[in-house]
Order: sequence, then structure tokens, then C-alpha cells
Amino acid sequence: MESMMTPKTKKALIGGGAALAAGAIGYGLYARSETKTESPAFRPVRTDGIFELRRYAPYLVAETVVTGSRKQAEKDGFRILSDYFFAKSRDGDKLDMTVPVTASIEGPGAHDLDEEGGRWAVRFVIPNGMTKGSLPAPPSEVALRDMPERLIATALVEGAPNDANWNVTMEKLDAWIAERGWTGIGAHELASYNSPIIVPPIRRDEVFRAVEEPLG
Repeated sequence: MESMMTPKTKKALIGGGAALAAGAIGYGLYARSETKTESPAFRPVRTDGIFELRRYAPYLVAETVVTGSRKQAEKDGFRILSDYFFAKSRDGDKLDMTVPVTASIEGPGAHDLDEEGGRWAVRFVIPNGMTKGSLPAPPSEVALRDMPERLIATALVEGAPNDANWNVTMEKLDAWIAERGWTGIGAHELASYNSPIIVPPIRRDEVFRAVEEPLG
């Protein structure tokens, strides 16, 4: 078959292969760079496969509450918070991006992830060392909120971060908590560490749930 190729065809194939290789290398480097993005400090307490119990130190978040399905709420919430972080909705310098971006059901009533009228709290972690006093004043739809020291149970999402996998992971995490005689408190937090272009198995998504202390 090679003998039937014209020099032009060979050149095109070689060029295409080189472009694919360069794209794969660039993608890998970009994904690797995201692993170095700042995240809140924590101490692992127990690790068990896809599960981990962590002691998180206090940290500050920028929060916005939006309405819609999970997918729409994450999109709208990210836009509002990124406009604040990157000085599009305010004056002053940009803030460094952090991870994870979290979304949790807001309010006393639970609802399905795909419910169009659902209320969600979407949060960005404020870079370490910054305080409410040193931060630029946020727009009306963004609030600065202190997250206290917490004991958090986490579970890694296996596969793409779609509604089905989020639901399965929440169920797995609740079962893991219950099997140990612990009590989960508050809403689940859906935590994403990568941009949407990063796909499994490179990307990292987790479910968080606070655990009541002292442990049972």
C-alpha cells in the first residue's frame, strides 16, 4: 500500500500524525498544569480506595446561588464567579484560579440534579492569604463566605461527571459513611478540579459530604 502512495499523500499523513502527537502532548501538559492549581489545605484521616476522610482547615469562598438543572447551574454559576475572579464584573486585579469548583443543592428541600427549578450554591475557593478585607468588593450576586474547619468524607467519581455518575457516587459515599457508623450532615458538594475539556481518566471529580463529630 505504501508503494501506491504519492509523495503528497505521504507528506499529508506524516503531517497529520505530527499534529495529533503535538495535540496529545499539549493536552497532557495542560491537564498536568491543572494539578498544580491551588486548593484548600487538608489532612487525610483515612483512605479506602475511592473514598477518603479529610480534615479541612478553614478557608474562604466566593459563592453565588443560581437556579436550574445541575448542568445549567454550574454553567451560570461559573460565569458569575469567573467574572468576579477575572475582574470582568469589578475593578482591580484578577485573582488566581483555584480548585475545586463546587456546587451543592441550596435550601432545605432536596431535588433531582436535572430539575430545572433547582437551587444551587456554586463556589470558588479564595486564594490562600486573602481575606474579606483585602478582597475587591464583589457584585451583588456574589457573597464571600467563611467555610469552617470540617471533617469531610469524599468519593472519587468514576467516569464522566454526568448526572448518573454523580448520583451513583453520592449513593456510594453515603453507604461508606453509614457502614462506619458515621453521620453525614448537610448537602453533598459536587467538586470539580478540571476544566470541561479534560476527560476521564485524566480529570478529577469528587463528591464531598461533611461528617458529624465526634465520629461514631
